[in-house]
Formats: sequence, structure tokens, C-alpha cells
Amino acid sequence: MWQRKNLTNSGLITTVTSVQQFDAARWDRQFEEDVAAGRLNDLAQQTLKHLREGRCTDLRDIVQALILAMQNAHTFGHRQVYARFTRYCF
Repeated sequence: MWQRKNLTNSGLITTVTSVQQFDAARWDRQFEEDVAAGRLNDLAQQTLKHLREGRCTDLRDIVQALILAMQNAHTFGHRQVYARFTRYCF
């Protein structure tokens, strides 16, 4: 088992980056397999239904909310910023 104290900052960054890339590639493969197997069809249909019904938030609105929240982080505090932002996303 490796220990953090044995790694230089550069070595730690390289290790973390490698793990993140491995995990992203694994997630991509799983996603592609799920799509090919039709496991996401119901979710896609539900998403399209919500879009037709106007139940989706425009991505530009979400980005604008994030920008505003980050600009006001010093005023409101991070918990309030998170609460204000997440109401647009979830």
C-alpha cells in the first residue's frame, strides 16, 4: 500500500490524474454498453416528455445562476450559494 508521504506533489498529481482518466474511461464504456442494451430508453423518453412539457431548465439559465452564485459567494456564504444554485439544477 502506498502512502501519501512517499509521493512528491508532482507524483501525487500524476497518480490522481491517472486514476481519474481510468475511472472516466470505465464510466464511458459502461455508459456505451447501457445505451446499446437499451437500459436508458425509458429515461430518454421521460426526458423528451419533460422537454415537450416545458419542465426543463435552459442550460443558459443554470450557467447564469452559477455565475451569479459564485459572484455572491463572499456575501452569502458557501452553503447558501450551494442551496441557491442547486434549486436550478435538481
